[in-house]
Amino acid sequence: DEITGGSPYGATTITGGNRPDTFNVGSGDFDTHFAANLNLVGEQGGDVLIVDDTADTGNDSYTLNSGVFSKGNVSVTITYGFVENVQVNGSPGNNSFTFTSPGSASSVTLRGFAGSDTFTITPSSTSTVSVEGSDPTVAPGDVLAFANAESAGSATLVPNGAVNGTYNFSNAD
Repeated sequence: DEITGGSPYGATTITGGNRPDTFNVGSGDFDTHFAANLNLVGEQGGDVLIVDDTADTGNDSYTLNSGVFSKGNVSVTITYGFVENVQVNGSPGNNSFTFTSPGSASSVTLRGFAGSDTFTITPSSTSTVSVEGSDPTVAPGDVLAFANAESAGSATLVPNGAVNGTYNFSNAD
């Protein structure tokens, strides 16, 4: 099942079926398409939540904490349960992303795109967190910060192209 759209009228709960579900929310500008809270229930495994704010032109803040997505300048939230994969596609502005706890997600991807983005990550033993900063066009560039983390040991950058790469930590617990 694939569900695309927003919650423009009132609080809404959507429950997926017995196949993997994809919930596409935001339609490019979360602020414009959401006026009320949204609760998503994935049910069976393989469910994906994709928050799309890529057409928003502002500098924004995004938070994932215990199965709740929120955006700093709007009062509505997305609550998700039994959703295994969460992707947040931020605006092209200078954004801040805060990941505290994955909720039911075993995989989280945060994408910052062209702005100078800050990613504050609390390491999780239950979820893989991927950060994609893209190619910042504004100094000082992207920042990756860890909150409440033990020492991760040495980090090695493995280039994935001319300006991209992956950091591998020798002792990330």
